[in-house]
Amino acid sequence: MKVAVTPLPSESGTDATLAASTGTVGDLVSRIGIVQRDWAARTVASRAAYVVSALEAMVANADKLVDGIMAETSGSPYETLVHDVAAVAHRGHRAARMAEDTLSDRRIPPDLLSHGGGIVRFAPVGIVAVLGCSRDPFAGVWIPVLDALLAGNGVVLKVSSAEPCAAVMAITILRGAGFPKDLVARVVGDDDIDEALLDAGVGCVVFSGSESDARRVAALCGRRLTPCVLHLVGSTPVIARDDCNLDLTVEAVIASASTQPQGSPGSTERVYAHNAVYRAIAARVAAVTPRVTVVPFASDDDAVAEVNALETFSAACVFGRDVARAQSLADRLVAGTVRINGWVWRDADDPREALRAMCRTQRVFDRNTPLAARARGLTHSSGRYRLARTALGVLYGRYGWLGRIADLW
Repeated sequence: MKVAVTPLPSESGTDATLAASTGTVGDLVSRIGIVQRDWAARTVASRAAYVVSALEAMVANADKLVDGIMAETSGSPYETLVHDVAAVAHRGHRAARMAEDTLSDRRIPPDLLSHGGGIVRFAPVGIVAVLGCSRDPFAGVWIPVLDALLAGNGVVLKVSSAEPCAAVMAITILRGAGFPKDLVARVVGDDDIDEALLDAGVGCVVFSGSESDARRVAALCGRRLTPCVLHLVGSTPVIARDDCNLDLTVEAVIASASTQPQGSPGSTERVYAHNAVYRAIAARVAAVTPRVTVVPFASDDDAVAEVNALETFSAACVFGRDVARAQSLADRLVAGTVRINGWVWRDADDPREALRAMCRTQRVFDRNTPLAARARGLTHSSGRYRLARTALGVLYGRYGWLGRIADLW
């Protein structure tokens, strides 16, 4: 399949193209793979230093990035700066600090399951395909891109428009920070590009988007046994219990609906309000924004059922003065992140989990038990069976070692 990769914007006017102007997806992936092997050979600390340098350059160019992001979204300058540029800077620095410890080899002790001890290693998968999302065009893209680079991978970033955008500006910043040419490239296309990337042999896919698109991407990856990380992007529902602080609840709902792009992770479009506070919340919200639908509920069970039935949401908010009761309600929601008496503007994650998700885990056993070291130790005999059966009872029976010793008396 042919894919057009257009030149990136450059202040100096020089060509900042990250890949050939025209070529096949397979050729592009192969070219990235050549550069990626050298990148993976660097130490984790060295890769982290490059990422920190790129983040510092992003901060220096924050005003231009804010303008680029606002051209694609409806956020205000302040909200865009804090919830996109600053979010990437903060999350990127956290991941860079944790990367060396997270990706270092782990010694595992001997056990009977593996008949030995050894080392767990986290090796790069090779090339990560990051499928961009129009609902979260900057932070939702660049957090996984930086994670992939820290883990030693190359990146193919798929966007749906050939027009210059904030994500493309960030690629130029990566180049300026000294990242190797062709380590990160973008492709422009629709859903058919996803299948072409998988056919080209990418090692992992990171997707952000709706539940229906997530099912499609998961099916494509499943047919090829390609690992994938799915981030469901949707608005954040709010549950207002009967004892909620009305001023705090309404303020959070209006701020979320007014400053965040519709359908984005930080946007609230549905509020589930207890019958006792429904009319007050509905009237105050409707007076400010028409984007929010307020739905009444009679009990916590009804609210949980309504929210969990939503197609796509990864975060939710619960408002109530009784924090223990609010926590009990939050425990029943299927959201990955729940904030009590506050506004969730972005789903939280653990950089350690994200970094390891972009790696291939390998276990190397270099300490063998006698059974593993000598093949004849696995051959059957009645004597060996009785010995193994006795050892099983002593080690893992009802009483264990202490019980067996006590039985002797």
